Amino acid sequence: MSATMETIATCTTVNEDRKTYAELPPNTKGYLQEKIEYSLKAPDIINVRLPDGSNTISMLKQIVMTAAIHVDEKLADFRWQYKAEVSFDMWPNFASNGENAPIPFLSASVDKGPGRRHSTSPFPKGLVPGYLRRPDVIIVRTAADRWPGRSPIDLQGNPHIDNSLRLVEVKFPGDSWGSGQEDAYRKIAGAPGEYTHRMTVIDVSDCHGDLEKARVRALAMSPEQREAELRQKRRERQLRAHRSEARSRFRSPHGTKPGFDGPKKPAT
Repeated sequence: MSATMETIATCTTVNEDRKTYAELPPNTKGYLQEKIEYSLKAPDIINVRLPDGSNTISMLKQIVMTAAIHVDEKLADFRWQYKAEVSFDMWPNFASNGENAPIPFLSASVDKGPGRRHSTSPFPKGLVPGYLRRPDVIIVRTAADRWPGRSPIDLQGNPHIDNSLRLVEVKFPGDSWGSGQEDAYRKIAGAPGEYTHRMTVIDVSDCHGDLEKARVRALAMSPEQREAELRQKRRERQLRAHRSEARSRFRSPHGTKPGFDGPKKPAT
């Protein structure tokens, strides 16, 4: 395999200033491993112009992983165990002094009811500037339930059951926490004292040098060639997404591959 994933709780090379979080839920590591490996081998490469006028490149891994998960979500009509980059409204948590959970944004099609999918817009309607967060992945308890949060209500006040099993933050080589990011993700993951077992932070090691191979290959190309290749990759990705969406229209919402439904409650 090209990448090594280590959860913070079991990593033996963790810096002492790192917090301890939960391991991934059973049977979920392989799926994320596949998406991460793909993003290491085929990152989106963009041209960056430096202040001195010279050109360099930036390799975008996260956007590739997110796009790969979104294809699976669309195929499953968003009844999928893994939900990539769900946008959360942090304002309810701030306004209640931490008592209310952050609330995920659902699609703007309010007429489709509280069971509609989460918004895939990076700037969903109704956001309060400065109070939006998008964790890398939310793993849900019940795949058939599209709700990706732990809040008992959505932004329209409709009731929901806590369906958030695990918040997953993926740190690719060179990644670090942004300002306020870790604290916000803890609040999304769980109430105070709960987030330690409802949040997973993954360190990714590029063991076979896939990123370096991609970098060397890209630097051997002209900026124009890199831009043309990026446009082609994005067109192909968009085409795959459209095909997935078209196929999902002809499938029963509950006839897709079953997702992880979490621990079952004992019969009463």
